[in-house]
Amino acid sequence: MCGYDLLDPSVRDASLFKETLDRRAVGSWELQQEQALILDHVPALIWYKDTSNRLIRVNAAVARSLGLPKEQIEGRHTSELYPEEADRYYQDDLIVIQTGEPRLGIIEPQRLPSGERRWIRTDKIPLRDASGQITGILVMSLDITTQQETEEALREADRRKDEFLAILAHELRNPLAPIRNATEILRMVLADDTTLTWCRNLIERQVEHLTQLVDDLLDISRINRGRIEIRSVPLSMTDVVERAIETSRPLIDARRHSFSVTVPREPLRVEGDLIRLAQVVSNLLHNAAKFTEPGGRIQLSVEPDGSEVVLCVRDTGIGISPAMIDSIFEMFVQADSSRNNSRGGLGIGLSLARQLVTLHGGTLTAISAGEGMGSEFVVRLPHLVTSLAASATTGADDAARRHRILVADDNADVADSLSMLLNLLGQEVRIARDGVEAVEIAATFRPDLILLDLGMPRLDGYGACQRLRAELADPNVVIAALSGWGQPQDKAATEAAGFDHHLVKPASLPDLQHLLESLS
Repeated sequence: MCGYDLLDPSVRDASLFKETLDRRAVGSWELQQEQALILDHVPALIWYKDTSNRLIRVNAAVARSLGLPKEQIEGRHTSELYPEEADRYYQDDLIVIQTGEPRLGIIEPQRLPSGERRWIRTDKIPLRDASGQITGILVMSLDITTQQETEEALREADRRKDEFLAILAHELRNPLAPIRNATEILRMVLADDTTLTWCRNLIERQVEHLTQLVDDLLDISRINRGRIEIRSVPLSMTDVVERAIETSRPLIDARRHSFSVTVPREPLRVEGDLIRLAQVVSNLLHNAAKFTEPGGRIQLSVEPDGSEVVLCVRDTGIGISPAMIDSIFEMFVQADSSRNNSRGGLGIGLSLARQLVTLHGGTLTAISAGEGMGSEFVVRLPHLVTSLAASATTGADDAARRHRILVADDNADVADSLSMLLNLLGQEVRIARDGVEAVEIAATFRPDLILLDLGMPRLDGYGACQRLRAELADPNVVIAALSGWGQPQDKAATEAAGFDHHLVKPASLPDLQHLLESLS
């Protein structure tokens, strides 16, 4: 800019005044050239628009994206160049014009005249004149198509991973079901044979371990997608501990650990999901048993601490190095990750446990003095101080009443082993190999309970359930799905199809006994 003051009398001479204006013009032209140079060399698409959605000025990036010279763009209405998006763009413009506030980080699709679809992230900023009136909008957009496509590819990969895990769980549960049934049969018929009892116990422990691995994989997937189901009710921590010990005791005993439990006489109550909290404690106990050398000590304690209930699991195991203490709860991380680690596992139990505790409004932390010094895992949950209404329950007879049961499954090992197990429980059983045969047998057998696999040939479980409901016309008959598919959407689908229950393979003996006890 020129250094002359045009109001100074010394510069009012016409020639000097003309010289001043010429210098100003040169300076203004140079400034415009600099601005144009900058605008045309930034990667962002830049538009100057008036308040009626007309393009006043654009940079070279806009021209390249449209495949037109700037001269054929500037002065035209947005609808001429972006017919599909012009109205939507203008609605955003009006918000900026009416509020006087910028809109930042708008992610939206853009259809080019060539038909190509791109994704852009846009900022819109109001432009004002000297009096402060809004005269237009500065629009700056970055093409983020590659980023969006990458994110979409990652989402698709994640979806396929979850789908694979669900299929994997289904396929693994099918062979687990007859193995579990066989161990229960061995328990009933060979109780006095020491060698066979040892074999049965070994198989049972390994089936439980494999089942837990499958369930943990699916639970991690559900949590990551925000689909984990937490059914919170007031409950006693004593119930949580008892259920967890029932699951973990076989491994603790197998490794000959000394195990002690300390809980207060008065029950400490929390708001939570009994199954999920028991899963947390069971994972901690399982972890302690696995990473403690045989003959070690494991201690479980529960105590109040102000507004919290504190559960601790201590062991004399391999401990955790200071370098690992912060990462031990990450997915697929194990304290002992050496090649000669014989303890197995996927390294997801602690990650799952922490995420489940977090969903209950609590915390899970690890403490260790170092390698070889044992570990302590501390769960803190909000203490529920309101009284818990006592619920009276009536105990069922040890021997379930005899019922007629129809088992339908195209997997012969599953159907035959389940039939034998139910027979040993005193039930009368018939077997069908597909849905059509199930409907035919039910017409004459008149079962009290029907257990249907979902993936049968000729007529699947869903279709069989609907036909059985229509043809039996008996509201008292109970139909349960027995399937390797066990995610929430699977259970919702069977409920919608008319099933009364959904058992996930391999169904445990207590699950089957509970179902039998529920029959009228």
